[in-house]
Amino acid sequence: MAKSKPRHRTARPVRRLVAFVDADVAKGGRVSRHQLTKGPESWQLERVGIVWARADERCLTPVGDELIDGPLVAVDTVAALRLV
Repeated sequence: MAKSKPRHRTARPVRRLVAFVDADVAKGGRVSRHQLTKGPESWQLERVGIVWARADERCLTPVGDELIDGPLVAVDTVAALRLV
């Protein structure tokens, strides 16, 4: 009986979930007695967009997106990115 050659199995490509994040910021300042004063500059997040994609060695495949807006943009963005 002849021995058969061992089959070479190709490894499955490694697929990862990738997040592309785009943030819109606004320049902020301190408010004193209902007037904007010249104080230390600060930047506030206004809106964040996240595009989720599956990545392997050859391509990116978009799987979803979300737009985060509102008073707690930074907190909601961190919570959305932690879900992964």
